[in-house]
Amino acid sequence: MPTAAPWNVPCRAQTPTYDGSGQAIHPSVLDFRQINGATWRGWRYWMAMTPLTKTDDQTENPQILVSQDGFHWYDPPGIRKPLFFPPVGGFLSDTHLQYDPDADELVMLYRVFDGVTHLPHIVRSSNGSDWPTTSVGITFARAEQILSPCLVRVGPGDWHLYGLTRDTRVFQRWTSTDLCSWQGPTNLTGLNDVPTPWHLDVRVVDGVFHMLIDRGPRYLTPDDGYRAATSL
Repeated sequence: MPTAAPWNVPCRAQTPTYDGSGQAIHPSVLDFRQINGATWRGWRYWMAMTPLTKTDDQTENPQILVSQDGFHWYDPPGIRKPLFFPPVGGFLSDTHLQYDPDADELVMLYRVFDGVTHLPHIVRSSNGSDWPTTSVGITFARAEQILSPCLVRVGPGDWHLYGLTRDTRVFQRWTSTDLCSWQGPTNLTGLNDVPTPWHLDVRVVDGVFHMLIDRGPRYLTPDDGYRAATSL
């Protein structure tokens, strides 16, 4: 990241937002050249993100974008923009995108705040353009409110969800075989010394779990920074 103000990267990717601001946040990108050696529905890159225009959380509604070069992004043909609007008194946030090769579908997770609780929701699409008009909330064994939920497909019938507890910032994991019923949480070890964790992403490469932690949430200086961790 830049070492002096302004903290933005020198050249921004072109991410069209439904409100015209171009101010996208919390991107989650799939590169199908890494996944299947080619493309999916004709596009190499697929992104889930939300705008956050002038830090107004009412604009933070999920969108899907596609790209061939990872820099110029476009709306998939015929897609609804945005995909969802928040409930009255709430907002949406924290998109995360995965691919399910067993069903040949995109799986998108995002978080719904209804004015009281934060609940992860999951939706699927078989072509990236047509998505359900409603989503299904994830029900855990006990009520948990988490920041930055992150969905990971480890293998067939083996899904993990990672996140931070909203109040205490404890790293946790849940597991599922069908994306409907979930077991957990399990508290993750070795991450207690990460100061001010805020957002996270987890990828599995050759059986090794890699986590990138975005510290914050001020986003004002490089002291916020990033941390990385691995686990077998």
